[in-house]
Amino acid sequence: MVFHGCRCGLLTQAHVWCAFPHIVQPTRNRHPSFVSFRADLRVSLALYLFKIAVPPVLVAFMSLAARRFGPAIGGLLMGLPWMTGPVVYFLARERDAAFAMRICTGVELGTVSIAAFALVYGLVSRVAPWFVCLPVAAMGFAATGLAGSRLELDLVPATVFAIAALLVAYALIPRPQKLAPAIVLPWWDIPARMAATFLLVAAIMLTSDRLGPELSGVVSSFPVILTVVGSFTHHQLGRDGVLRVLRGLTLSLVGFAFFFCVVALATPHLGLAASFLAGAVASIGYSGTLMVLARKS
Repeated sequence: MVFHGCRCGLLTQAHVWCAFPHIVQPTRNRHPSFVSFRADLRVSLALYLFKIAVPPVLVAFMSLAARRFGPAIGGLLMGLPWMTGPVVYFLARERDAAFAMRICTGVELGTVSIAAFALVYGLVSRVAPWFVCLPVAAMGFAATGLAGSRLELDLVPATVFAIAALLVAYALIPRPQKLAPAIVLPWWDIPARMAATFLLVAAIMLTSDRLGPELSGVVSSFPVILTVVGSFTHHQLGRDGVLRVLRGLTLSLVGFAFFFCVVALATPHLGLAASFLAGAVASIGYSGTLMVLARKS
């Protein structure tokens, strides 16, 4: 049983009966089907909590990696499908291969929106602080996502479109002029990043399952990690620090686009789990090569 209506507040039996009116409220002698319903509900809620609890840990990991290896490496790490991959996996496993193909197409179109987010943020950062850059970039993401959701593209053209958008964004994002300064960050920096990530992921999970596959892909592609890590980096390390993150991200997201193309094409033949493994090998191999080159330069 799939519970598309589950939300964070859906914790009591009364809420369950309101959300699922086709379920008859139990009497004192519970029917076996109700017992099964309760068991399925517990599994669904546990899975939902898992999906919103893991991304903050990933943000902490990538933030620490960026501190150790620099903002550019942090941007490259962000291009891996840390968040969108699990979201798409859980959505696709509840349906079929055709839905997986369509939602991966939506993710590719969503990647164009991420490129727009990064480009707008990078350009606006010339004249504005992070708290201005962030909403303006989000508006750029939303506008591009809305336009992209109306396009009727197949998987391969959508992938080509995404990669082209990323390369254009990389070319237009200004180059950083100097090295990021070395600073001592406060103790609450990582907990604050994790809390912000948790709130954003919760909002995405509450909306993506209610939409069609294309819009689900766009919403699930919202750059949560970039939003958190980018704004914190801009505030703490300045414009050049966030520009390194943005340029590294746009290059790394080319591997992200390949990942979902591989997943969609391979799922009908290999199954969902094997296709995700194949996509992960391609994406990690590409991003790993970029990281080695970045460390040598």
